[in-house]
Amino acid sequence: MITHAQRRSVLKAQHERLRDLVAAVRERAAAVLSSGHEPIERRSAALAAALAAFGDDLRAHLATEEELLAPILERIDAWGPVRLGLMRAEHAHQRAVLEALRTDSKLPGQELARRASLLVADVLADMEAEERDLLAESVLRDDPLSLDSSEKIASLLVEMQLEQLPIDFLDHRAGLFAAVTHDQAQRVARYLFDPEKLSFVVVGNPADLTPTRTRPEPRF
Repeated sequence: MITHAQRRSVLKAQHERLRDLVAAVRERAAAVLSSGHEPIERRSAALAAALAAFGDDLRAHLATEEELLAPILERIDAWGPVRLGLMRAEHAHQRAVLEALRTDSKLPGQELARRASLLVADVLADMEAEERDLLAESVLRDDPLSLDSSEKIASLLVEMQLEQLPIDFLDHRAGLFAAVTHDQAQRVARYLFDPEKLSFVVVGNPADLTPTRTRPEPRF
């Protein structure tokens, strides 16, 4: 099973490759835009080749990103579905622009350069946003345990002492959780949340509800 750290590593490596290809597209687009009235066929051909290489890598990256992130973002937190929707919308836009540039054979060289420049600028901004909002360790974290303050560390150490956990518990904690089976988790849940032993409290004065227990007198 792939970890979140591995997901980040794969996608960030693809981002670095795309940044190199973006630089190549920008260089060739600038050459076309600076051609003036000189013949620009050769420069336009070089731009088209750079754009094709960039497009191949971008399409592969978008597919990989959706494969690795979509199942996680759907359930990672309350904002996950929002992040997933924004990611899919941006991907659809980038694919549409790539396809338009690939199929429009009558596009003048300078217009191709202008549109290519806008596309790679959009992709760069998108990658930076993804690395900040989707690939950050605060979002994709393999271990939900966060010890980023003295208070949290002290609290955890006290809990370990109260539960009589060994000093190396944190070294094996992830493995212990990973070893828990679905049936074991279900059995514990049924024990802890026995419907016959649960109490439901309604605040206010609801109509058509009859209390099943008397209110205990406060003790001071």
